[in-house]
Amino acid sequence: MKNTTSLFTIIVIFLLSNVSIAAQDNMDFDGAKSAVFVEGLGNGITFTFNYDTRIANRLGFRAGIGYIGEVSDGGGVTSLPLMVNYLLGDGGNYFEIGAGATLVTGDLFDRVVVFNFSFMYRRQPPNGGFMWKAGFAPILTEGVFIPYFPGVSLGYSF
Repeated sequence: MKNTTSLFTIIVIFLLSNVSIAAQDNMDFDGAKSAVFVEGLGNGITFTFNYDTRIANRLGFRAGIGYIGEVSDGGGVTSLPLMVNYLLGDGGNYFEIGAGATLVTGDLFDRVVVFNFSFMYRRQPPNGGFMWKAGFAPILTEGVFIPYFPGVSLGYSF
């Protein structure tokens, strides 16, 4: 787990350093500042309900909660994703880059922390309204790396 945590830390530092460089280019974010959405698979691993907001220009934070019932014969799985993300693009068409961690717990296993990333196309109208995103959310945890884990979200931005 130590190697996984070290790799995750290096990737997050790299992403955040690129975000600060891009922010220096004076790229003001002109879109809706917040969104609520449901996501299938993706960063929450299960089906999640999420809140996402811009905290500094294009830099955002996302938190969610998810649940999926009766996985095999072992009961349900609950997930709690927390992430930082950055939006590239303008006019409602964005490429979302993000990194974070999801706490996954359930009857099948004890608590597991899954590190995840976000590489998604995000359609979010500048003045708010229906938004969606789709792409990949790579997963990294002890002994497991899934680079092409899919995710799809539908929601409302404001």
